Amino acid sequence: MFGLEWLVLTLGIGYNVPTDERTESEYAYYLSVGDPFYVWGSYEDPDANQLGQPLGGLDMYGVGAGYSFAISERTNAFIEYGYYKADPQPKPNVEWEIVEYTLRRDFGQPLFTASNHVYELESSNGVTLGLEHEFNDNVGVSVSYRALAMGEKFEMWTGERHDPSKPETDCVCWWVMSENRNLSAVQARITYTF
Repeated sequence: MFGLEWLVLTLGIGYNVPTDERTESEYAYYLSVGDPFYVWGSYEDPDANQLGQPLGGLDMYGVGAGYSFAISERTNAFIEYGYYKADPQPKPNVEWEIVEYTLRRDFGQPLFTASNHVYELESSNGVTLGLEHEFNDNVGVSVSYRALAMGEKFEMWTGERHDPSKPETDCVCWWVMSENRNLSAVQARITYTF
């Protein structure tokens, strides 16, 4: 009937080279289960900058599904689709500076003095295409390209946080703006399959 030959566990460690100059190269960790269809998970902690300031920690997690197929005896091509969540942890003074500068640059001088500032990256989906070469039944290397953009949200307000479901008051006391941040990367990793 159905055997467990599809149940293949692969662990990987890699190095990502981002295509955006505001994000620096970093190590990435990877796990997948299954073959040729598989589910995967990843973790990376890139060094990210905004306006020349280090953002601090930027933990990024990914989960998804993939498909691998042979193109020669020991070389495979693969495609992955995944959901990515980033958790930026900027220092409070850096968060204040990047939010204030970005919103003032785009909207001018606010009519209020903001007491709260938030910088966030919104979760997004990404696609990875790559090639893997297997040296033997256990060890392989891969190179791939991940296409990923996340919404970058800048928000500042004074007093209570604005509730978008309620009508605006005469006080203009809340500003928010979103734009895309490119988190695409060229990835190289070494894998070990059990």
